[in-house]
Amino acid sequence: MPRIAVFTALFFLALSPACAQDSNAVLEAFKQATGGAAWDGVKSLRVSYAASGSGLSGEAVLLSDVATGRYRLSYALGPAKGADGYDGQVVWTADASGQMRLRETEEAKALAVNEAYRNALAYWYPERRQAEISSSLLPDRSMTRKSSPWFANRQV
Repeated sequence: MPRIAVFTALFFLALSPACAQDSNAVLEAFKQATGGAAWDGVKSLRVSYAASGSGLSGEAVLLSDVATGRYRLSYALGPAKGADGYDGQVVWTADASGQMRLRETEEAKALAVNEAYRNALAYWYPERRQAEISSSLLPDRSMTRKSSPWFANRQV
């Protein structure tokens, strides 16, 4: 039990404001460790991976436009197939038959904008997307890359 208390104390100490102020350095070190300037020329990404769920297994493929953050995630898990995507304006989903449906809830839009931020690698290139990154664990502390989210006054 005392080990858990020590670990917890060290964890929250590591999340101190001094660490938050150094978030840009952590992000830059990660970029350098994974290719550095080579990332500057990346225009699109294709990521495929093994996926599983509900006793089924298969493959998922993410295609993303790095400049805009638009994406398409398709999956095939046994007989279950489908896709989800965001074109910068519209959030959509497709079922196994290929039928597409718009996802118009605020939650779906917020998730798509969040995904677009990551797909645009905006944590390394903040000029692509503005955002405020905050922690729900420590609501009084935030790490701000840009003070005004790019989607603040935009209908998605």
